[in-house]
Amino acid sequence: MSTINTNGINVDYPVPGENNSTQGFRDNFTSIKNNLNTASTEITELQDKAVLKQGLTGVAIDNNMANTLISNAAVRGFRSTTYNLGNAISGSVVVDATLGDVQTGTITGNTTLQIAGWAPSGTKSEITLDLTIGNADAYITFPGTINASGNIVENNALNAGNLTIAKAPYNVTNLQYKLTTTNCGNTVTIEPINRGYQTSQVEVRQAMTPTGYVGDRNGDIALTPVIEPVTVTATTVTTNVFTTDSTEGFYIGMPIEFTGQGGEAIFGGPVAGTTYYVSTITTDTSFVVATDTALTTPLALTTATGTMQASPIA
Repeated sequence: MSTINTNGINVDYPVPGENNSTQGFRDNFTSIKNNLNTASTEITELQDKAVLKQGLTGVAIDNNMANTLISNAAVRGFRSTTYNLGNAISGSVVVDATLGDVQTGTITGNTTLQIAGWAPSGTKSEITLDLTIGNADAYITFPGTINASGNIVENNALNAGNLTIAKAPYNVTNLQYKLTTTNCGNTVTIEPINRGYQTSQVEVRQAMTPTGYVGDRNGDIALTPVIEPVTVTATTVTTNVFTTDSTEGFYIGMPIEFTGQGGEAIFGGPVAGTTYYVSTITTDTSFVVATDTALTTPLALTTATGTMQASPIA
């Protein structure tokens, strides 16, 4: 509330038609001056403390609330600020929470992150890390304060006691994490945003090798999608090639068997009920099989045409 008080100003002074003392003028001028000084102080305080839509003339806008409470407010259209950590992140990197709510960057080498600028204890402070993976072999190491919650993150490991992402998961080019604290960063919870939790780490993709790929770890589960049977219409001697409508989804070493189709008998060399193994995918519509899992002995074919079914075996 304003402390400007105009009660000391005599609005009826001077009295018309009388010889008035100059003291009355001095009293009024003093009261006016005091109130102007009070108004100046209050306006300056407003300029220093008020939240403004635009900066005042000659004054840079600064709406830093300094952790002041705003309560019982309906809000709409609030946005998170962003900050770019760099396009070639490696080595020791400080993530300053005061620079942006969402911090982005590209990981190109082994990186150790330090988090600074958390809000005071007793308030919830949150940062989202949006990291592009420019080097699939790079490690990302977090501060030790995050260890307690790190077991929900894919490919987690400990490096000198600190939570580490030991290489990005296979074929992943972006990792996003939400970091949250209520005690000024003494303990921090990490939550994956765009990837599944470690406790439900099941990948649905082509499991082409028993050892997996770079980024896979022991305990990962890869489920091969169903590969539909295909129709074989020709076999060729010497090259031992099967001609079909499509080899989409085929992979080297895939077990496969042949059966008659449309009432026609198997032709060209394979035996019904026998398991063979794809050894070469020659084109999008042709392939070669071997009789052994080592893929060293191709199935010898004759030249023939007809219709039979080649069925991948899960």
